[in-house]
Amino acid sequence: MSKYLVGPFTVSKPTSPEDLKLIQYVFDSSLGESETIVQCKNYHLSRRELYSLRPETWLDDNVLSTISDAMTLVRRKMEDSVNWYLPIVFAATADDPSKCISFAKKDRIKEIYMSDLLCCEKAFVPVFDNERRHFFLFVLQLKKQVVEIWDSLAASCQSDWVDGRLHNLLVSLDTLFQDDIDQYYQKVSSFTDFRVERPSNVPQQQNGHDCGVCYQVYASTRRSDKS
Repeated sequence: MSKYLVGPFTVSKPTSPEDLKLIQYVFDSSLGESETIVQCKNYHLSRRELYSLRPETWLDDNVLSTISDAMTLVRRKMEDSVNWYLPIVFAATADDPSKCISFAKKDRIKEIYMSDLLCCEKAFVPVFDNERRHFFLFVLQLKKQVVEIWDSLAASCQSDWVDGRLHNLLVSLDTLFQDDIDQYYQKVSSFTDFRVERPSNVPQQQNGHDCGVCYQVYASTRRSDKS
């Protein structure tokens, strides 16, 4: 199979001249690292942060939050059911539900990232595991009332820590959406009643530094999945 060199990347398909020019500009080490390259509604990315997209590099968490921001903007323009893509900082505060609620209200997380509860299909919540230095996902399937744990290093998952963080996150969501839950849900009274599943078919990363990329792939390739 043919390989093509595109900036710092080796790819299997040729790149358009416009894309090649953009990639070369973004990853040009002779240009200022502090220059803002990407600007979304709530986040922006500098060249320094985008350098973390290079091969064999730990992905900057601000890149993931900017991806969440961009996906949210795209989904808000669609008329059908939507997915939620939450920033990393939301789950980062979930070890303390009261802290999480305070942060979510102060930064208007519900208004910015979460649409009408009744219209939501899935919520993608990225989580950072400090012990493993690793990103993984909680995926809430609201219509099925199921929470799936998508981990690209599933064999090393610390179940007790993950279960505790998930419980506190669900408690926080219960508080944020109490009025909606009372109005819409008949059989399940809260997010904490959602069934927890660990799918066996989640693609696994082949090295120790691609977990952030796996999150982006999971969210972008499955965003229109209605299963």
